[in-house]
Amino acid sequence: DIRDDYILGDIIGHGGFSKVYEAYKMPRNERFAIKCYAKAILKDKRHIVEEEINIMKKLQHPNIVQYFDYYESQRHYYLVLEYIDGGELFDRILYNGHYSEKDSNRLTLQILSAIDYLHSLNIVHRDLKPENLLCYGTEDDSKIMISDFGLAAIDSDSNLTGFYGSPNYLAPEIVKNEKYGRAVDLWSLGVIVFTLFSGVLPFDASNKDDLYNKIKRGDFDFNSPRWNTTSKDAKDFIRQLLQVDPKQRISCKQALVHRW
Repeated sequence: DIRDDYILGDIIGHGGFSKVYEAYKMPRNERFAIKCYAKAILKDKRHIVEEEINIMKKLQHPNIVQYFDYYESQRHYYLVLEYIDGGELFDRILYNGHYSEKDSNRLTLQILSAIDYLHSLNIVHRDLKPENLLCYGTEDDSKIMISDFGLAAIDSDSNLTGFYGSPNYLAPEIVKNEKYGRAVDLWSLGVIVFTLFSGVLPFDASNKDDLYNKIKRGDFDFNSPRWNTTSKDAKDFIRQLLQVDPKQRISCKQALVHRW
């Protein structure tokens, strides 16, 4: 039983199928995050926990939340993860309004490094968004950690299907119900970088039909006054990520050597 080894504390996060607890490992009182899935809620989707564990077991990167252990009880699955105490990038964007170009560049490089690592292992995250990017510490220049591999999948030849992800960050090929692959993560990164700079989403609408039509068309612009001081290279970088055709979209390797 996990409670033989850990004291479970407050809930610090939750998703569709899971809750995340702050926890302390005895006897040294080390702090961890424990992701708890209730089997009753999962029902016939228990395989997603196995897939998440199989993927997280493989990962070791300075910008990816570390997986440590797994427990199962009669009613729950538990994943023991690294505890990150700086909060979500989403909350920082809300608090700061937007980031400077220098800070946006620093954060983007870290996220890109982690995505490149995932893609080298043929892992597609499928749910990149500021809520799943955690700040390692409370400092303003804290490094970024990718979390939540609940929707991640293995794919080497753009053969994934299924409507997975968060509406504002979905790539056009997902919205069009086409087969897709690693390029969907680069699109999501483009949405994140746009949001870092401006504090607003590139694709937004009052209903999902309008939102998905905008995404399919790649209908975004740099018209806000906030973009006036942004470099041409930064705008080009975002345009390369937000290419509607995944074949035209910049890859991780290309993005890492982009002028910006």
